[in-house]
Amino acid sequence: MTLNNGVDIPQLGFGVFLVRPDETVGAVTSALKIGCRHIDTAQMYQNEKEVGIAIAQSGLQRSEVFLTIKLGNNKLGFDTALFGTDETLVALEIEQIDLFLIHWPVAPPRFDPGLSTGPGSFTTEDLGVSPNWTSFLGERMESWKRSRLDRRGIRLS
Repeated sequence: MTLNNGVDIPQLGFGVFLVRPDETVGAVTSALKIGCRHIDTAQMYQNEKEVGIAIAQSGLQRSEVFLTIKLGNNKLGFDTALFGTDETLVALEIEQIDLFLIHWPVAPPRFDPGLSTGPGSFTTEDLGVSPNWTSFLGERMESWKRSRLDRRGIRLS
C-alpha cells in the first residue's frame, strides 16, 4: 500500500501491544525472521526500547523495517509531540520514524500535533490516523483544512 507521500507501507505488520518488555526482543526478532517488515509500537506499551534492540540486532538495514509509532493523547500538542517523539527516537535508538499514527485523535484545540514532513519538523515520513476514526475525521476535516494543521504541511485528504 502506498501512503500519500509515496512511501510504501507493508500491509502485514507486527504490533507489540500487551507484549511484556522482557518478551519483546524475542517476539520482534521472530517476526522479523519470518519476513515481517512492519513493526507497530507506542510509548504507552512501555516496550519501545526492546523493539529498538530487536531491530538493531536483526542484521537488517533500518530502511528495511517500516516503523509505526504512537504517542498518548497527552502528547498531541505541538511541543509535547516533538518532545514525545524525541523520547521515542531515543528509546528506539533510531533517527527516523516511518509513520506517526494518531490512534485516538481528539478535536482541536488539543489536537494540534504540528507534525509536518517538511523542513523544521521532527523526522517522520508520514502521519496517519487509525481507521476507526474516519467518521470522526470526516466531520472535522474541513475545519482542520482551514486550521494550522494544513499550513504545517500535513496532507489532509
